Amino acid sequence: MEAPKNLITRDEAIAALGTGIRNFDIALRKKLITPVKSGDLWYFDKQEIESYKIHKHVRDLNRREYGEKVFDESKNHYSVPTVAKMYGVTRSRVYGLVRSKKLNTFRVGSTYVVIIDDKTTWEQVVVPKTN
Repeated sequence: MEAPKNLITRDEAIAALGTGIRNFDIALRKKLITPVKSGDLWYFDKQEIESYKIHKHVRDLNRREYGEKVFDESKNHYSVPTVAKMYGVTRSRVYGLVRSKKLNTFRVGSTYVVIIDDKTTWEQVVVPKTN
C-alpha cells in the first residue's frame, strides 16, 4: 500500500532526518513529531519532518506563552536562528540587526521574536535607503 500524498513512512522519515531509530522514537515520545494514521499504518508529514530537521536544536520552537506558540509561522513570528537560515546569514548578524532596530521584533522573556512580513526582503533590511 502506498503512502498518501505528502506523507512518508517511519523508515523514510528516519532516513530523511539522518538519525537512528532510538532518536526518532525519543522525538515521538516528546511529541516533537506527530504521526498521522491512515488505514492501519502510521505516517509522517514531509513538511513537519523537514521543519523538525531544521529546528531540532532550537529548544524554544514549541514554547508557549499564555497558551499560544511563541514562534508561529502562520503569524510570521520566527526565532533568530530560523531567520538566519532563511536569509543565509549568521545568527550574530541577525542579532546585530535586532539591536540596530532594522528588524521588527519583540521579546518574550529573554527571547527575541522576529516578525517577517511577506513584503520584507533581506535587501530592504540590510541596505539603507539613500536619498
